[in-house]
Amino acid sequence: MEYSNALQRLGLSLKESQIYETLLDKGSLSMIKLSQITGINRPALYILIPKMINKGLVIETKKGKRIEYIASSPNKLEPLVKNAQQSLENIVTNLNTEFSKKQLVPKIETYYGKDGIIKVLMDIVTTLNKGDTYYRYSIKKISDKFPLPKEYYRLRDEKQIERLVIASSEVAKRKKPDLNETIKILKGSYDGFNATKNIYGNKIAFTDYENEVAFIIYNEKMAKLEKEIFLNLYKTL
Repeated sequence: MEYSNALQRLGLSLKESQIYETLLDKGSLSMIKLSQITGINRPALYILIPKMINKGLVIETKKGKRIEYIASSPNKLEPLVKNAQQSLENIVTNLNTEFSKKQLVPKIETYYGKDGIIKVLMDIVTTLNKGDTYYRYSIKKISDKFPLPKEYYRLRDEKQIERLVIASSEVAKRKKPDLNETIKILKGSYDGFNATKNIYGNKIAFTDYENEVAFIIYNEKMAKLEKEIFLNLYKTL
């Protein structure tokens, strides 16, 4: 049966799927003929056919004194499709609820050295989708000893990722204008600091270039809080 698995995913039983597809293929059939073709015994058919008639999937017809059955239009499957879709959406909702519960305790990943720092920065552009925004605090411009790979810039520009940046005057002075990046200057002197904080998706990434260590915190609520704090500060600058 070509469509048996698909019909079962819509909520039909294996035998109901066999009956519907057989009637769709063969046209009008008597109970005896339907039993012979599907291999489903007649007592089972006498139970299943009325159920399928009630679902609007099978139509009972008369040819003289003989009763036969035909498949309804596949359009009658649309309510089953909608029910299946709703069920899937409910499953996703429930899974997200369970996932959120697991995210109450933040997951933290730590990376060391030049390669580790680059891996964290690459995580930003691989995590975000097209048109997304990330939020960055930047005290000093990334040193030349941490050159980002071309793939970083390719993904960043291809996805048209917007960057809102709060930076020291030193960083702002050295940055080249960029269509998708807006910088606001944080007044004050920050000598002795060479670090950034990036907020993106459900993550917060801290990078300490001086000591060559970086870590990512995975927690949706904390990331949302950090984003709100950032935007409130950003609006005042």
